[in-house]
Amino acid sequence: MTEERIFRMDVSLNRTEAQLGAAPELTVVLPTYNERGNVPLVIAALRKALEGVAWEVIFVDDNSPDGTAAAAVPLPPKTRASV
Repeated sequence: MTEERIFRMDVSLNRTEAQLGAAPELTVVLPTYNERGNVPLVIAALRKALEGVAWEVIFVDDNSPDGTAAAAVPLPPKTRASV
Protein backbone atom coordinates (compact mmCIF):
# COMPACT_ATOMS: atom_id res chain seq x y z
CA MET A 1 0.00 0.00 0.00
CA THR A 2 1.36 3.41 -0.91
CA GLU A 3 1.24 6.44 1.31
CA GLU A 4 -0.74 9.31 -0.17
CA ARG A 5 0.02 12.83 0.98
CA ILE A 6 -2.19 15.84 0.50
CA PHE A 7 -0.73 19.34 0.73
CA ARG A 8 -2.97 22.39 0.72
CA MET A 9 -1.47 25.71 -0.24
CA ASP A 10 -3.25 29.04 -0.23
CA VAL A 11 -1.05 30.94 -2.65
CA SER A 12 -3.27 33.94 -3.38
CA LEU A 13 -0.77 36.57 -2.30
CA ASN A 14 -3.27 39.35 -3.00
CA ARG A 15 -5.36 38.26 -0.01
CA THR A 16 -5.06 40.06 3.33
CA GLU A 17 -4.33 38.21 6.56
CA ALA A 18 -8.04 38.40 7.49
CA GLN A 19 -9.05 36.95 4.12
CA LEU A 20 -6.65 34.02 4.50
CA GLY A 21 -9.11 32.44 6.92
CA ALA A 22 -11.98 32.75 4.43
CA ALA A 23 -12.77 30.11 1.83
CA PRO A 24 -11.09 30.70 -1.54
CA GLU A 25 -13.11 31.35 -4.70
CA LEU A 26 -11.35 28.51 -6.50
CA THR A 27 -9.59 25.29 -5.48
CA VAL A 28 -7.20 23.58 -7.91
CA VAL A 29 -6.53 19.90 -7.14
CA LEU A 30 -3.38 18.47 -8.72
CA PRO A 31 -2.56 14.77 -8.50
CA THR A 32 1.22 14.37 -8.61
CA TYR A 33 3.79 11.62 -8.94
CA ASN A 34 7.46 12.38 -9.62
CA GLU A 35 6.69 16.02 -10.40
CA ARG A 36 9.24 17.73 -8.14
CA GLY A 37 10.61 19.99 -10.87
CA ASN A 38 7.14 21.03 -11.98
CA VAL A 39 5.85 22.22 -8.59
CA PRO A 40 7.35 25.75 -8.83
CA LEU A 41 6.40 25.97 -12.50
CA VAL A 42 2.75 25.13 -11.90
CA ILE A 43 2.54 27.58 -8.98
CA ALA A 44 3.96 30.35 -11.18
CA ALA A 45 1.55 29.50 -14.01
CA LEU A 46 -1.45 29.43 -11.68
CA ARG A 47 -0.48 32.78 -10.12
CA LYS A 48 -0.31 34.36 -13.57
CA ALA A 49 -3.53 32.79 -14.86
CA LEU A 50 -5.53 33.43 -11.69
CA GLU A 51 -4.36 36.93 -10.83
CA GLY A 52 -7.06 38.73 -8.88
CA VAL A 53 -8.80 35.48 -7.87
CA ALA A 54 -8.70 34.10 -4.31
CA TRP A 55 -7.50 30.54 -4.92
CA GLU A 56 -5.71 27.62 -3.37
CA VAL A 57 -3.96 24.57 -4.74
CA ILE A 58 -4.08 21.08 -3.28
CA PHE A 59 -1.29 18.71 -4.27
CA VAL A 60 -2.23 15.05 -3.88
CA ASP A 61 1.04 13.12 -3.98
CA ASP A 62 1.23 9.33 -4.08
CA ASN A 63 4.53 9.05 -2.16
CA SER A 64 6.74 10.15 -5.07
CA PRO A 65 10.29 8.86 -4.70
CA ASP A 66 11.67 12.08 -6.24
CA GLY A 67 10.52 14.24 -3.32
CA THR A 68 7.55 15.95 -4.95
CA ALA A 69 5.83 16.34 -1.57
CA ALA A 70 8.92 18.00 -0.09
CA ALA A 71 9.02 20.43 -3.03
CA ALA A 72 5.46 21.49 -2.25
CA VAL A 73 6.26 22.34 1.36
CA PRO A 74 8.67 25.34 1.10
CA LEU A 75 6.18 28.11 0.57
CA PRO A 76 6.51 31.78 -0.34
CA PRO A 77 5.54 34.45 2.20
CA LYS A 78 1.82 34.69 3.10
CA THR A 79 1.22 31.16 1.90
CA ARG A 80 -0.70 28.78 4.10
CA ALA A 81 -0.37 24.99 3.90
CA SER A 82 -1.77 22.05 5.73
CA VAL A 83 -0.54 18.48 5.47
